Amino acid sequence: MNKEVPYEIIARILSGEASAQERHEIEQWKQTSDANRDAFDQLKMLWEKTSAIQFEPNTEKALETVSSKIGYRPKRISIKAVLQVAAIVVVIIASGVYLKYAFTPMRYQTFHTSVNQKKTIILEDGTSVSLNSNSTLIFPEHFNDSIRTVVLEGEAYFDVHHNPQQPFIIKAGESKTRVLGTAFIVRARSNEDEISVSVHRGKVAFSKADKKVILTVGEKGIYDKKSGTVIEKGNDNFNDLAWQTNMLTFVGIPLQNVANQLTEYYNVPVSIENAEMQKVKFSGQFYDKKIDEVLKTIELATGHAFLKRGNAYKME
Repeated sequence: MNKEVPYEIIARILSGEASAQERHEIEQWKQTSDANRDAFDQLKMLWEKTSAIQFEPNTEKALETVSSKIGYRPKRISIKAVLQVAAIVVVIIASGVYLKYAFTPMRYQTFHTSVNQKKTIILEDGTSVSLNSNSTLIFPEHFNDSIRTVVLEGEAYFDVHHNPQQPFIIKAGESKTRVLGTAFIVRARSNEDEISVSVHRGKVAFSKADKKVILTVGEKGIYDKKSGTVIEKGNDNFNDLAWQTNMLTFVGIPLQNVANQLTEYYNVPVSIENAEMQKVKFSGQFYDKKIDEVLKTIELATGHAFLKRGNAYKME
């Protein structure tokens, strides 16, 4: 984050005295980095907490204090704003963390899973995050009072602890998922053309820049990296959570789709080469089964066999 934090403009925004241009400038500054956004959120929190402080002001002293801390003398700001900025400085100094949020980056933890590894993490707010294989989650050691933000690369199932005063945000690639408390899957792999969110409980706001969709149970949001579009659709994949439940469910879906989902779940190539067989619909449910057991059931149901070549399975 740029150490030249625009305190004067932020103070005018928080006191309701900023111009439209200044508000726009701060929005752009916040979007420059997560650290800038965190700094603004912390100053806003302190502003709100100090707004109720009652004291007889020494305006000159307050102005001198603020000027010495922010590096320059404000040129256009009301006495009310000066006093609240001064109060913020006092609160920060008294807590022993002077300009902590402006100059000291938050401490983060990183969890990573390798291929075929899964891991569940419980965050400090009680939120549970289950990482699928080859995924990375980055999150602060301590969330601030106004927002909970994490970064995901890969795939994870989130069961977010409900807190309407502290929204939970997942940043994944260029997308952002915002919730108050719900359960959903985020898939954001760098080698794939889409980022998706599937809702299993509650409601989710899924967005990329100014494009946003609101998703509820059974719905899926998809951001197409190439076109830049964000769409919502019904989630017809019963197995998007199979990597966590070990349950595979197929209800009248084409064998081509079955093969694609088996490839994803078992991490081995499964293909249907016969064009007619690709369209044949299959139903079945499997719990904690090996791939050979699943394929044998499909063979019995269709009358067509899979051939194993190396690590791959093909129905010709």
